[in-house]
Amino acid sequence: MFVHPVNASTEVTNIDKKMIQPNTIDLRVDKIFRIGAGPMHMDEDKKEPRKSIEQKVDENGNYILDHGACYEVQSNQHVDIAEGEIAILLGRSTFNRNGVLIISSIYDSGYKDYAGATLYNIGGETTLKPNTRFAHLVIAKAETLHKYDGDYGEKDWYW
Repeated sequence: MFVHPVNASTEVTNIDKKMIQPNTIDLRVDKIFRIGAGPMHMDEDKKEPRKSIEQKVDENGNYILDHGACYEVQSNQHVDIAEGEIAILLGRSTFNRNGVLIISSIYDSGYKDYAGATLYNIGGETTLKPNTRFAHLVIAKAETLHKYDGDYGEKDWYW
């Protein structure tokens, strides 16, 4: 069962009235990193991610997202996923309709850190201002066997 984030036990920081939607909370852009095309390796013992470069805004205060490039987007919102809940991040439909695909995965119970996603820009050059709403955060009830104890969240980001 989905639960509106304002009624969930999960904590989400830096929310303003415009971000509260009928079923979700919107997330806003904080930082953007361009993911490099170099090699990556992943197995059960270690992760060697691709290198990435933090993007800077241009003279107009916009991030310029190149056609065909892949980015990591960090939100201004930090989450603390409560026991018995999970969070899912979905891209806003305006981005999807314009060839900017925003993809994320499940945030397990116990995850604490910013919420973020991967952005694939397949539609053409795109400008994006910091603090723009880019994704919806959905909360669902879920049986929790144990809290998240993975490599991410409240640890040094691996970039």
